[in-house]
Amino acid sequence: MNTRTTIILLLLSVVVTVFAFRDARYRSLPFQRDLDQPFAFTAEGVIAIEVQAATTGSLVLVRNPGGWRIMEPLEDRANQPLLEDLIDTVLGLRVRGEGSEGAFLAANPPLALRLKLVGGRRVALVFGNDHGDLPFVYARLTDSDGGEDGGRVVLLDTLLRDSFREISLRELRDPTVCEIPLSRISRLQIDGGDESLVVEQGKGGWTVTGEVQSDASPEAVRRFLETIVSWRSIDFPDLEPVQVGLAEGMEPRAIVTIVERGSGRTQILLVGEPMESSGEETIAVITGNRPGILAVPRSRVIDIIETPSARMRSPFLLRLPDPDIGAVTIRKGDYGEVLLTRSGAGGWQIGWAGAEEMLLAEPGTVDEMIRRLRETRVLQHLPLDDQNLHLYGFDQPSLELSIRSDGGNEEKLIVGARCTDDGSHRFLWNRDQAGFARAIVPDLAAWRSAPFSLRRRRVVEIDEVALVSFRLTADGRSATFDRPGSEWRLRGDQERLLPRADLKRLVKDIARMRALNWLASPESPPGSNRNQLRVDILPVDGGEAIITFWFGPVDGTGLRVVRIEGGWSFILPPGDGPDLVFLARALIDEIQDEEGSQ
Repeated sequence: MNTRTTIILLLLSVVVTVFAFRDARYRSLPFQRDLDQPFAFTAEGVIAIEVQAATTGSLVLVRNPGGWRIMEPLEDRANQPLLEDLIDTVLGLRVRGEGSEGAFLAANPPLALRLKLVGGRRVALVFGNDHGDLPFVYARLTDSDGGEDGGRVVLLDTLLRDSFREISLRELRDPTVCEIPLSRISRLQIDGGDESLVVEQGKGGWTVTGEVQSDASPEAVRRFLETIVSWRSIDFPDLEPVQVGLAEGMEPRAIVTIVERGSGRTQILLVGEPMESSGEETIAVITGNRPGILAVPRSRVIDIIETPSARMRSPFLLRLPDPDIGAVTIRKGDYGEVLLTRSGAGGWQIGWAGAEEMLLAEPGTVDEMIRRLRETRVLQHLPLDDQNLHLYGFDQPSLELSIRSDGGNEEKLIVGARCTDDGSHRFLWNRDQAGFARAIVPDLAAWRSAPFSLRRRRVVEIDEVALVSFRLTADGRSATFDRPGSEWRLRGDQERLLPRADLKRLVKDIARMRALNWLASPESPPGSNRNQLRVDILPVDGGEAIITFWFGPVDGTGLRVVRIEGGWSFILPPGDGPDLVFLARALIDEIQDEEGSQ
């Protein structure tokens, strides 16, 4: 063995001996890991806390009905989560060993934590010297319920002492700026900044007022309020208000007023000048019920005080929160007042003074028109002046719609004049809003021409199975057809079966007849003196006709006007192949020819 090896072995033996000695001392202490948890009380039972440290002096906190508040060295809201963690730490601490009074020797001033509990009980934790060899610190525990006059000296983890020693007044102060919860805010007003702005919740929802009042977008309001509720003070700088433009008599950069729903409680925030805090760009904020200056990140403040009202406005003309619309009243259209109501089958029915009974609306048409109306986007919000209604055509509107939801909400929409700079735009006024707007009105012609534009397109309300008797008349010649069983018969002196494919197609065309458009006042409607075909749908007993149709000639576009006896006229669209009139006239001709040859 050489000299170098001998020296290395000697050094290793010294190190092993030192660690063995430390381990022997560690084992010889009156110490057991997780010996006990010295304090037994609930976190809710703590009503006051005093933290004493060399860096902060004495900090006193008291639990009020509204939460924890700092009472010394200043009065302010406390950081609730931090206080709860501190109490949980005390409740969860574990003794690592017993110590002696001589080894304790608290610092001057001492690092101490004192708790006052419900009923007057007091608990204290005072830290002393570090243990010489182990990562523990001596601490004296006192509990007024424990019967120990001088307390009990124990060993605790050093990390526990260090965490208490690092507690500062800044950490204990609540960083939250807005005291009113998001769900309780009913009004937010901003004066100053780029534009004065008011966001307020009413019975019909949120409104925004800037240059003009209008409905606010619920999503935009939510994001706006979430931003101000998220304001946090990252520092509490020791500055005078005059240094940040917030001294008495100075005009703040902005004033933010927040009102709580129900109670009417108000919080006012004064926004001052930019500054740098903790290495970050901030803006000074003062709120009347808190001491000193709050340093809020600049970006969060700018998001509020420089938000234009246009970003808050609803892009839609109608608000109606209920998804289902139950009734629409149309006024100022071409044909007087029209009432649309939901039918039992989920469709719509039409009430109109010109019809003896309720009419069915074309399935899907009214729902689609309402959907497009609800999705109409405002192109420009404008302020309303009652003295200038005539300038926008609201004194003689083109259309008035009263829209009622199943939930009982109602909105009235008035369509005014065309905009002079763009004829496709109209002025519109929702009577529930303080302002009006310009927008493109969808389906305006269809709304104005109701009920004709909305009536169900199917003309005959019976299907081909229920159609069992009808009469065709053309050029003074007639033929009547009955279906007492499964086959059609020709009624007359020479009654006979007619199992013809063209007759079956004709029956199908009559039963499925649809109007391309219903006409209010057609020119020269067909009738008894002017027609190419008359069709009478007859009852089974052969009595008076249930309904009579007069078919006019085909015009230059291939369309044909049909009039219902005693009722409406409509345009019959061209079909594929021979149309109904051609088939009927050809059938009459063939029957006459057959009878003439017999």
